[in-house]
Amino acid sequence: MIRLKFLNIALKSNLKFTAPPTTATMPDRIDFQELKIKWGTIRSSFKQVVDDYLKDFSSKRIMKHPIDHHRVQIEDLINNFSKKVTSKKL
Repeated sequence: MIRLKFLNIALKSNLKFTAPPTTATMPDRIDFQELKIKWGTIRSSFKQVVDDYLKDFSSKRIMKHPIDHHRVQIEDLINNFSKKVTSKKL
């Protein structure tokens, strides 16, 4: 319970956290068709995981994840991506 309180305080603060190195790198060029195919594959396998999870845990209480803090991150990503797209071709 205390860890959850600290997590909520940290996520609602203006503190910046460094992303793991594997998520912090972006390739110079992205093949859109390849990305679209990979996304479809990942999405369908994720759907299967969620469906299985819900089937297995439908009778149990699941702790809610505080997702409001992601809104700012998502908006920043969208804005940065839009700037990159307009300044250079994918």
